[in-house]
Amino acid sequence: MARSRIRNFRRPASPALAEAVERELEFGKFHGHTLGQVAAFEPSYIDWLATTITRDPDLVAAARVVRDDLDLRGVVRHERPPSSPTRSGRTA
Repeated sequence: MARSRIRNFRRPASPALAEAVERELEFGKFHGHTLGQVAAFEPSYIDWLATTITRDPDLVAAARVVRDDLDLRGVVRHERPPSSPTRSGRTA
């Protein structure tokens, strides 16, 4: 299966860290919180945003800036192991 790429696609420019941490989330369990607030109490969610979200390229760019800052500061994040569904569709 071949994937096509958007012709002349350019990623949005990465915002400054000060701007990125002020970016407010408009969806999900942290709706209304800024990326800086989320990074303070659940930094693994920043990793998820940076690698999973596709519908908002500006949010992804901001999350990547915050993620890179967390990496530079040596903030430890807990990885969630991938869940394996059982036959009933529920996780074990």
